[in-house]
Amino acid sequence: MDNSTAGPQTTFKLLDTCGCTDLDNPSKFTGPFYYRILTASHQIKYLGVKGIKPNKMDIYGRELDFETVPDGSWSIGSLTPSPITGKLILMETSETKLCAINPTWHPNSIDIIDLEDPVADSWDHELLCQGKLHATIRGAHFGESRTMVQYEWNPRLVYPLDIVTDIFSRIDGLGIAPKFLAHVTENCDRVIGYMVQGMNGRAATPEDLDACRDVLSKLHSLGIVLGFLHPQAFIITDHGQVFLHQFSSSRVVEDPAEFAAEMEALEEALKKKWEWPKPFPEHINQGLTAIMERDGGLHPLLLLYAKKEGKLMEVTKEEHRHMLETLWVEGDMFRVPPEWRDV
Repeated sequence: MDNSTAGPQTTFKLLDTCGCTDLDNPSKFTGPFYYRILTASHQIKYLGVKGIKPNKMDIYGRELDFETVPDGSWSIGSLTPSPITGKLILMETSETKLCAINPTWHPNSIDIIDLEDPVADSWDHELLCQGKLHATIRGAHFGESRTMVQYEWNPRLVYPLDIVTDIFSRIDGLGIAPKFLAHVTENCDRVIGYMVQGMNGRAATPEDLDACRDVLSKLHSLGIVLGFLHPQAFIITDHGQVFLHQFSSSRVVEDPAEFAAEMEALEEALKKKWEWPKPFPEHINQGLTAIMERDGGLHPLLLLYAKKEGKLMEVTKEEHRHMLETLWVEGDMFRVPPEWRDV
């Protein structure tokens, strides 16, 4: 059907759905529900359903009452239910400026649609990916045989990649973290993530205390606290080198007492078994675990919906498994850690 908007039209395919966030607002967690599409001209765009709280996932786009969208430079299209069919029609498009990582500092960039498929199960088995949403191991780029990519559709929310990128700029070339290789862009323009050198290794143990102190001291010398001490924040390579890699809670400080407190807490932090955060009430944790066990994984949007609405999103096994398959293609995977099952 015609989408009732003027101008040349282009076909598109539905990539996935994302919601509970405003792509043009860096600090607002509530907002419209989006379809993310790729047009025939290889442009990623968003179709926003404002004023509707989806309780089910339209993973096949069956609620869309059109097959083409306007060609051009728009970023967000506004959808509304048709008074005739009840399905969603495209009312208007806008060149809304979407949230992006800013400022950028590295000369290299790579676009999200130019990345090859990720290594399967990289979130589960690669320490470099753990504790990060949308983080996967990729192939050779910029002189490295293996790389790690992390991105967010709203990179200043949920997992603050603007903060992470800034920290990498401050420690670049000092041997504190894996080498920063490039910014990751959407439509070769909006910066939504980053790529770093791939690195095999294990989490720290109490026996690594001195080496962990050394690398943490380097970070402190730059006026930065790590912010969240735990064994998985340190990568111990096969050659005994120690690197930091989780900077979402890091910040620049001036008070020497903060550095002293973090260094003092390091020894105890390395003794403790890492426990994943438990942000939901027990009944929601149990429901998410049941979905994960039923379907073999958990889509990040189910977590975002539970956080925003305080309840589980209704999703069938068929719908959810299709969502997870799409994530594999697009390079995202998030599994509920086993520790959550005991909540």
